Amino acid sequence: FSGILTVPGHQHWNQDSLLTRLQRGGGRLFTVHRLDLETSGIVLFAKTEAVQSKLHEIFASRRVEKSYQALLSGRPESDEGVLEHPLGPDPMRAGCYRICEDGKPARTAYRVIDKENSRVDFFPHTGRSHQLRVHAAQGLAQSAGHLGVDLPALAEQRAQLLEHGGH
Repeated sequence: FSGILTVPGHQHWNQDSLLTRLQRGGGRLFTVHRLDLETSGIVLFAKTEAVQSKLHEIFASRRVEKSYQALLSGRPESDEGVLEHPLGPDPMRAGCYRICEDGKPARTAYRVIDKENSRVDFFPHTGRSHQLRVHAAQGLAQSAGHLGVDLPALAEQRAQLLEHGGH
């Protein structure tokens, strides 16, 4: 799914979500994981708290391998690599994240699968908020040495991530 929240937001205007729509069909569901609003892919819900707990354990132990495909507006210099850049909140942009030295560790492997169209597979090893978007927009640029560009302000536009999550 893309263009719909996985779970309801915190404001009255963003209560529509995949979870609320599915629960209208009957029965309670328990969220196992979430995808960003702009991300399409598979979302797991559990029918019982016991199953939710077990699935959380499986995700936490990294026994689930996730991959995401993205179209980037620029081309990475290397055909594959690992981005290890800590992430934290951007104090200048509420709700946004950036690479920062005092942030939480974040690790993403990537592989270019179509150079001409800048299509890249991402494989997150950690699960930070907006990790793939920030690593694509800022991390790949840092690796390529483009630090002079105001990337935090342009992160959303530069990455142009059309993510397709696969779990």
